[in-house]
Amino acid sequence: FPKEEDIRKQWLAFCGINEHVLNTVTKLCANHFREEDMIKKVKRSYIKPNTVPSIYRKKTKRSLQFDSFNNKIYSKKKKEYIATDGVNVDCNILIKDSTIKTDTLLKVVNDGLSTSPPSTSPRNEDVNCLTFQTEIPDIMNEILKRKKGSKKKYAPELRSFALTLNFYSSKAYNYVRKKFRNLLPESSTIHKWYSVLNGRPGFTNEVLHALKCKVRKMEDPIFCNLVIDEIGIREQIEYDGNRYYGYVDLGVNSNTTNVDNPLPARNALVFMLVALNNHWKVPLGYFLINSLDGKERASLLEKSLELIHEAGVILHSLTFDGNRVNITMCTNLGANFHVGETFKPYILNPITKEKIFCFLDPCHAIKLVRNTLGDKLILRYNEKQIYWANIVSLQNLQETEGLKAATKLTKKHIMYKNNKMNVKLAAQTLSESVSTAIKFVNQLYPKQCNLPEETALFCLMFNDAFDLLNVRTKFNKKKCKMALTNDNFNELKSYSVNIIEYIKQLETSTESILVKSKNRGNLVFPSQDVIKITQFCEKVIRANYNIVRTRNNIKAILTIQIYQEICDSVFNDSKITEHIMQQDLFDNHKSELIKSIIEIYLNLRLFHEAKCTTNVGRKEYVRHKYKKLIHFKHQ
Repeated sequence: FPKEEDIRKQWLAFCGINEHVLNTVTKLCANHFREEDMIKKVKRSYIKPNTVPSIYRKKTKRSLQFDSFNNKIYSKKKKEYIATDGVNVDCNILIKDSTIKTDTLLKVVNDGLSTSPPSTSPRNEDVNCLTFQTEIPDIMNEILKRKKGSKKKYAPELRSFALTLNFYSSKAYNYVRKKFRNLLPESSTIHKWYSVLNGRPGFTNEVLHALKCKVRKMEDPIFCNLVIDEIGIREQIEYDGNRYYGYVDLGVNSNTTNVDNPLPARNALVFMLVALNNHWKVPLGYFLINSLDGKERASLLEKSLELIHEAGVILHSLTFDGNRVNITMCTNLGANFHVGETFKPYILNPITKEKIFCFLDPCHAIKLVRNTLGDKLILRYNEKQIYWANIVSLQNLQETEGLKAATKLTKKHIMYKNNKMNVKLAAQTLSESVSTAIKFVNQLYPKQCNLPEETALFCLMFNDAFDLLNVRTKFNKKKCKMALTNDNFNELKSYSVNIIEYIKQLETSTESILVKSKNRGNLVFPSQDVIKITQFCEKVIRANYNIVRTRNNIKAILTIQIYQEICDSVFNDSKITEHIMQQDLFDNHKSELIKSIIEIYLNLRLFHEAKCTTNVGRKEYVRHKYKKLIHFKHQ
């Protein structure tokens, strides 16, 4: 009952009861409200605010009704036989008792089918009056036949019922099978029915045929999202007597026994179609791969778009992880993910030329953000620093006090490297509760954290960004968790722009913009002095290319020219200069640093030159020439 006094009095007047009758668990049935007063959701329904019940229903006796041709009511007390002319029985008999168990119902129906009254019975006349023509559903008929010991094949209706129920819930299927005295097929039998489908790598024809049937049955068009993901598998080769399994297979019916050097598959590239205006998802196909570049993945994506269009499904978007090969896959099809004027987060359907929007998986993205903060330890925003140590200090304080500041932080969240794939840990680390707890701890212990406001803002921004991309309901107290509608479009758009501008200004401690920086593992960005020396070395090498190919003292040449040109403009930091002045005169650290940088750079830069000298007459490998320079990309 509502808490508002006016509405509460109207409810009491409708029910005809007094206030003292109510308690904390008193409820009113939903049948007393009109449909327009209800807000229906998937699992439950709610009534709108300030709604008053308006439908009055009289109490009726509960009964289990089964339609029959004569609609007669048979008393449960009379033990009379029911004679039938055939097996077809439509169990629509009006029975007053509604608590008949399944076993009892089966017994009654079976007795009616198998037992007939003796010809000398004095109740023949009554039995003839009770004779009726009924029909049992095909599933019940099949179960009754099975009960008699028939070992025929399962009827299509029973197969469909068993497959559907087992698909939605195996526990529910086992329960129903137990109630029907194990007359339904076993789970192993259902697994054999599934095994007759062609499950080899490639696009599944059975799925495409099912999609076409689904489109024909639906009145409204079906909108879907295509999910592309790569799953790691164990490298193992097996032979079943006809062919080998475990090699790279792209679904082109290639026989791996005829390949000279087949590669074992390490990953499975899966395409899954998820309905946006329905509640189903289906695997479109999979491919066993060792490694695929962006161009090869783009060709598979184009083929999937054609098959989806032939099935009659409208593809609205793509979802994939944010690794480099998936980005290249979309850029080969016309997308552009560089934030700016040329930003183009969509590709065009090759047939209809409609836009198909590309989404990076939010679950994968939130893990990358957590990993970046945990690995770099310090990030910067507007010349203010964001510390991973603040989150660690919060967890240590919770352990010391023995209480939690309304967060879910544990040691697993801090030692995340053992659970990098766990999305829940990443989302709980960069959450609103952690942001609030950091501010609260700063009020109690001001010296506990460094710049807690910036760390709290960082957690809050990425929490809201994750909520915007992970909406599950239309109604919520928080605006970031509400589904996008025409009413809140402008509000959510402005808030999204604020989040984007915040992310654009994030930087690492080496003053490189976080959006453009590349994760290089344990490698770090070189200093400006190192970049200056390497650029000058490259300039000298290109100007004296012939000398480089014929002379072995290139290191001495570079050292001399660097001392002549740029020696005074590098390593001029006050701390380095002070340290050099404190050393021995013949132990010049500045010169040793320059020589070490030149030596490392020459080992990288001249790797190709040495390879070409030892392999005279062979084809030059252009890739080997330039791959070592990737360490200085974006510099």
